[in-house]
Amino acid sequence: MGGLVLNTTNDNLSLEEIAHRYLASLTAEEQEASQQEINRFVRWYGPNRPILELTAPSVGYYAESVSKAHKGSDFARKLEPVKKLLSFAKKEGFTKDNLATHLRASAQASKNKASKVHKRRETTLTAQGYEEKKQELEDLKKERPKIQDDIQKARADKDVRENAPLDAAREHQGHVESRIRDLEKMLESAAIIDENGQKSITVSAGGTVTIQDMETGVVFDCVLVDPQEVNPAQGKISFISPVGKALMGRSVGDVVGVNVPDGLIHYKIEKIKT
Repeated sequence: MGGLVLNTTNDNLSLEEIAHRYLASLTAEEQEASQQEINRFVRWYGPNRPILELTAPSVGYYAESVSKAHKGSDFARKLEPVKKLLSFAKKEGFTKDNLATHLRASAQASKNKASKVHKRRETTLTAQGYEEKKQELEDLKKERPKIQDDIQKARADKDVRENAPLDAAREHQGHVESRIRDLEKMLESAAIIDENGQKSITVSAGGTVTIQDMETGVVFDCVLVDPQEVNPAQGKISFISPVGKALMGRSVGDVVGVNVPDGLIHYKIEKIKT
């Protein structure tokens, strides 16, 4: 059989255990230089959580949290020990992928944050980028039950003197919820560009969309609005509803599928008014 074979001696090792193994492989000088940032990362994730539960989005959130407090070369210096730890985990077979690459990807978020203004601005994404952000948002929301379960378990552990697991779980929850809010705002105001860098007209919040029910042939207009502005009588639907989420970011001519209680409905986008 081909492919990567994970370490089978103990495939449920915690991040803390992997960190200890990594630090033990370093010289005394290297340990001193790396210890603080690695400990910070381990506390953030949760010392006792299995490393196999560590995901690419989680690594990205950590990099983003570091970027809020550090910029430029200092940002890179803070993440370097963590990158080497994650590369070690991949090399030793404790993770399937090299999660260190997702720390580097978040560096751009730090640059964008430095130029952030209070006025709401449109986000420009390629079609692929839009889909990636949308998938990241869905993955994050799926993490919520697991995070809540971690919090409940930590609360039930009466032997934890300083509630470190509980603090770590709550901190992780905070980062996840923050990222969810950021992604929702980003996707809500996103403008999609084509391969030549030209903006294409796509469905966005506040826009009017003319769609056709592919089964019945019925054509109707709808406006994607904030959940608080929903008014079915006026054709105003939430952009986070099943139909709204399926339409956001799409272009004229696209056919989208929407799961409803009665099954799968397909709509074709006939016209977009922004």
